[in-house]
Amino acid sequence: MTAAAFRIVAGLLAAGPVLAQEALVWTYTRSVQPDPFDTVLALSYAIPEADAVQAVARCEIGNRGPYVALDLFYDVAGRGEGDAADVILTTPDGVRHRPIGAFTGVAAEHGISGLGLAIETDDPALTAFAEGGTLYYEVVGQSSVPLPLDGIGDKMARFVSDCARLDTLFDEGTRGGAQGGAPPAGAAEAGPDPRCAMAGNLRSVDGPDLMTLTLRNDTEGYRGINWIDFDGVRRDYGGLNPDATVSFDTREGHVWEFTDGPGNCLEIVVSDGDAIFVALTRDNVFSGHE
Repeated sequence: MTAAAFRIVAGLLAAGPVLAQEALVWTYTRSVQPDPFDTVLALSYAIPEADAVQAVARCEIGNRGPYVALDLFYDVAGRGEGDAADVILTTPDGVRHRPIGAFTGVAAEHGISGLGLAIETDDPALTAFAEGGTLYYEVVGQSSVPLPLDGIGDKMARFVSDCARLDTLFDEGTRGGAQGGAPPAGAAEAGPDPRCAMAGNLRSVDGPDLMTLTLRNDTEGYRGINWIDFDGVRRDYGGLNPDATVSFDTREGHVWEFTDGPGNCLEIVVSDGDAIFVALTRDNVFSGHE
């Protein structure tokens, strides 16, 4: 990890006593580097520019690829560093999840003292996080702690999507426009974009910079184009036939959804560069005629 990346993570992990929860907010920090091991993706529930933090989710690389490492503030009295923790997460929909957990930061002067959890990027618990409400976490036999999820929806959706695509994030951010033009047509990818599962929680934000978004349909089917506005409402922007290309102006932070003929979400794009070229490659959700 680079020194700059370490400072970002260290700042997020600096933790004192957790203060009144109404003062804490969800923040997504994203620093994409050419080497995925140097990239920092971190989602925190903390008081901005202060030491109080209750939760930090980081994207890490394991033997089977990227996963979410979630640290939660919790009582560690009488526990040893790395001791196994039988953790229950109760998501707002009432479902109980049992992630792999251990006690962490037991003797640390800085950083979260509490629970360290390892969660796969496709775990249903992460989708439930994006729904908002309140999550409760506990160690079996001990008291539960509430974790408010209001304001996490679009940030969690982007964090999980970015983490699942960690090895390609830098290339995606530099392709197109002034960085080298359109990529060659590619083979279709099976199934919808993982972000489609969280599309209902995504919202556009109006960034300061105008940019150009260029789309090319590399599939064999029609693709509908929707802008997801600031309230999460889909706005119809027409569509693309196979091999067709279209360009239009947008802003950094705008969210775009691409669907098959019946309207099933297949791909999500968040505008995040001066210019971006997107080749639509996802297969239809259902086989047969659209």
